[in-house]
Amino acid sequence: VNVNLAELPALVLPCGFVKDGTASLPVGFQMIGAAFDE
Repeated sequence: VNVNLAELPALVLPCGFVKDGTASLPVGFQMIGAAFDE
């Protein structure tokens, strides 16, 4: 279930890039809190 549809507080932070062959893929860190715990 999508975090927004579940109405949970969440934050996504970009962390950098990882090389996959010749491509650089973005990496993120997602923090999800309990309902009504923001």
